[in-house]
Amino acid sequence: MAIQPVALPGVPSSEGEKGRALLELVWERFNTYHRWPVFAEVDRELYRRGHIFEEAIAEVAQGLLLGIDSRRPSHPGPDTELRLTIASVANLGSGQLYVHAFISLLQLAVEWERHWTEPREGPRMTRRLILDRLPGLPLGTARETVADQLFEIANCEPWVSGWSRPNDGSGWSLSVGRSIRGFASAKNLQDYWKTRSALLNPEAVTSSPIKEISSISDVQVEHDSALYQLHPGLRTAAKLFKDRYPAQAALGAFQAIESRVKKDVLAHRSPPEKSRYGAGLMSYAMHPQEGVYTFNLAGSVGSVSERQGVMWMFMGAFAAFRNSLAHESYQPINQDEVWELLVLASMLMRRLDEAALPRPPAGDPEDHGVEKGGAGSVG
Repeated sequence: MAIQPVALPGVPSSEGEKGRALLELVWERFNTYHRWPVFAEVDRELYRRGHIFEEAIAEVAQGLLLGIDSRRPSHPGPDTELRLTIASVANLGSGQLYVHAFISLLQLAVEWERHWTEPREGPRMTRRLILDRLPGLPLGTARETVADQLFEIANCEPWVSGWSRPNDGSGWSLSVGRSIRGFASAKNLQDYWKTRSALLNPEAVTSSPIKEISSISDVQVEHDSALYQLHPGLRTAAKLFKDRYPAQAALGAFQAIESRVKKDVLAHRSPPEKSRYGAGLMSYAMHPQEGVYTFNLAGSVGSVSERQGVMWMFMGAFAAFRNSLAHESYQPINQDEVWELLVLASMLMRRLDEAALPRPPAGDPEDHGVEKGGAGSVG
């Protein structure tokens, strides 16, 4: 399918041939496999089609592609998901259906949050609710397909405070954050993107010290002198920190852990799709009874509760920091906070160094999902 750039004032678009080819490929993979592709598969296929990723990403406007910053010279890790924003979908010839459905979803979220009365939890929209109440979705089996794709597009937007996709197949849900109130008057994509940009634009937060780094402070000198103490697997993240890209450094550190764990897991098992990324991957790999890793605590194999604590430590770090950093819903407030995240990531890397591999499975690897042991998988 060809990508048609849309001339919408205030909404980013990509006019270069190579950049359009990159966006088209991500969308093609998304529609074919019903998941966002990772950098390694996009990079290989783009090259097969005659384009170099570094040249293509340079033609992609900011705000179109999540998972990489086109302003930075380095590319993401091989297992980093590349996601299109709704502005990018609007660049697609077949994307207008999704844009219309997205704005309808936004307006439904505004009303849902306004009238939510449950005191024990925040507003949450289920898959069934959206299928029943969202106008603009096609009829028949395509209705569910489009709704599921809409979930994947929307769950990284700033007004979504969280999402879940239970292992029992009961369907996904979106948690609506308080920031949805700022989008109450958005009736089209231009309105939406204007509000979104104001919410996410770093320049708007002039008091944030992390955006004012232009010279080497005493704190930075202290951090630089300690960079060599970080785990060797975080060299790329350490370089980003030293080069004054703190937020990218924090995200890169957790992506390095994710890449290492996934490599270890795939060397011994073939986990289900839901357990190949993020906190779900950590839950699968660290499970105290059926996980891939065996952790020796205090010189011996720890108790089940201790090993469960290790699993929760990894899962919590990814649920709290990795996902929110990737989706830009959380930004460290200063360099000290970034440094603390790097130290946390380094500690997790060293725990992996101490773990024993492989852990022989008791049966078919496909039968070792974490849900059997009662450890839930976080999205």
